[in-house]
Amino acid sequence: MGKATPLKASYRFWAAAIVLLAFGLRLLDASHRSLWFDEAIEYLTASTSLAHLPAAIISLNYQPPLFSFLLHGWLLAGIHPLWLRYLPLILSLFTLLGMMQLTRVVASRRAALLAGLITAVLPTDLYYAQDLGEYSLLVCCLTWSLFFLYLACDHNRWRDWLLWMLFSLLAVYAHYGAAIVVAPLALLTLGGHGWQRRWTAVRRQLAVMGLALMVSWPLFVYFLPFQIRRVSETAFAYTLAAPLHEARLLASGVADALAYQLIGWPISAVPRWTVSLTLGVAVLLWLWRGRRVEKRPFIWFLAVYLFYFLLVRQGLYLGFGMRYGLIFTPFFILIAALLLAELWLAKKAVAAALLGLLLALSLYATPHPTLSQLFRRAPAWSPTEQMEPVFRYWRQQARPEQPTFVYYGAVPAFRYYLQYYQMELPAFQPSPYVECTAVLRTPTCQTYNLFYSRWVRSLTAEEQVADLAQTMGGAPEQFWLIFAHVHQGEDEALVTLLQSRYQIEDHFRSHGADVYLFTRK
Repeated sequence: MGKATPLKASYRFWAAAIVLLAFGLRLLDASHRSLWFDEAIEYLTASTSLAHLPAAIISLNYQPPLFSFLLHGWLLAGIHPLWLRYLPLILSLFTLLGMMQLTRVVASRRAALLAGLITAVLPTDLYYAQDLGEYSLLVCCLTWSLFFLYLACDHNRWRDWLLWMLFSLLAVYAHYGAAIVVAPLALLTLGGHGWQRRWTAVRRQLAVMGLALMVSWPLFVYFLPFQIRRVSETAFAYTLAAPLHEARLLASGVADALAYQLIGWPISAVPRWTVSLTLGVAVLLWLWRGRRVEKRPFIWFLAVYLFYFLLVRQGLYLGFGMRYGLIFTPFFILIAALLLAELWLAKKAVAAALLGLLLALSLYATPHPTLSQLFRRAPAWSPTEQMEPVFRYWRQQARPEQPTFVYYGAVPAFRYYLQYYQMELPAFQPSPYVECTAVLRTPTCQTYNLFYSRWVRSLTAEEQVADLAQTMGGAPEQFWLIFAHVHQGEDEALVTLLQSRYQIEDHFRSHGADVYLFTRK
């Protein structure tokens, strides 16, 4: 093998430095948060036996099964919170590597380093690298899918077509939203090959697309029919408005998606106008230098976004921005890196200033508790449901004769910490959402005198008090009540109503979680 050129050696050095920076930022405060509701649901689903795992995914999850199966294997090595979060952290690092590879083949090594640096500090990528869920897996698979699609379109090799199919399938098996990217790009590139009379490419792409459809049948036949309830309620419930109004929604949707990813808006409370300004600068850059930049990423993004916009407007996808817009993460990073790399050639100082502004915005909006306090004197991104301190307090203070009622939003995380502290005994039920009522008592329920609330979000406070008494087999003289993941002050309403019959003997609060000890008056 020949010796590396100075340019290649420099690229490898800076690429390695960016990866180390990304790893450090993703590891920072990784164990600061307790596992919250969604993460605990993921854990309890994946901890089900392999035979019962598909049924658990259908009953507890609205997304495809890939992450649950991946986490099921990951749990074989342990259930420590930091170990659990290493899974999305590693996937996030593979996203960064994929973004650098994609940007390098589209443009240059300089653009690849810029893409890597943007990815390393991107607030949403940092947040989901520490969140036990499918979003880090989704963005990772979509990034590599785009990379191999780009190679396949350029070189028409079987290897690239098959790897594009593989990562596209993995993305769809991770999150249904991935199909919003995969489907229009497949049709767009297939049509382009036909228009250019590249018939070999057409045949190969059709072959892998047909194979992908066959491999996808478990999703459409087994999982999706049971999971489509949430979307089916709003499907085709909306009609398109006047063209000018739709055009405004189209533009604001892009801004919302970018605002969440770049500054964590509205969670981080960083002003949205900062993103509008950034978007305006990007448009000006495109008008000035865009003709010199590779056009395909822009065309691909527009095709995907138009498809996404129509789905949202027809009620077939859940909304603009927030986590629903994470499917655009690879496009945003790629386009930003391409424009900055092109500007670097013409106006280096301006490009450096814009890059600095982009990085400063990302760091200012960081989800880390440590950096959030340092940069903006604000708490970390929600949700921060600190169940573990509440659980430890209950464990130390509760006596065996005192029953404990765990409110529905606290049940998943409470059960995780029962298992983490090796307190949960083998259950009678294979379902991860074990019932603990006056009628149905598992060994764990009996040992610790536990009662688990059913999902009561739709009930009034009066109805919830009645449900509490029914679950516990009557109104006890004294009991513990544990809250987390509450909705619109429902805990306060319930506590206020209970105080007409009970007095509060003890109360411990951690961020987003509470435990009360009530004694009858």
